[in-house]
Amino acid sequence: MTVQENTVVKLNYRYLNSQGHPLHRGRSFSLNVLVGRDCLPPFIEKQLMGKSSGEVVKVPISTEVTSSFPTVIVHIDDIPGGIEPYPGLVLSVLDDAGATSPIRIIRIDGDRIYAHPVQGDPGEDAAFVEIKIESIRWASVEEFLEGRAKHVH
Repeated sequence: MTVQENTVVKLNYRYLNSQGHPLHRGRSFSLNVLVGRDCLPPFIEKQLMGKSSGEVVKVPISTEVTSSFPTVIVHIDDIPGGIEPYPGLVLSVLDDAGATSPIRIIRIDGDRIYAHPVQGDPGEDAAFVEIKIESIRWASVEEFLEGRAKHVH
């Protein structure tokens, strides 16, 4: 099966600097997307079309477009103690594996914090996003009707 409209694609992606070295200590982020209807930026979706599971795509990016990358949801309890979260704040949170992940808060809704992964290390911007296609499947009826994939938690 290949990436095409109305397929759900599980991706692992990571950011690379201009020399091709991984940022965020090589940490990868996971995401499920419904191709053609979900949150994936069109310039990245275009690069994935026709690709198969296991393929890796390296897409050049600029700081102007990184804010269009998918939003992650963080529970307020995951914010380090003593820090009052607010939109625009950049901080590191622990993921389920115990690794730190830098995020930029974009909005807060009750106990949920919506954020973008920071696409660079301090003083170093991302130049590429490297995307590995983990799996591809047809969207379920529910996903198709909602217009989005069931997301990775």
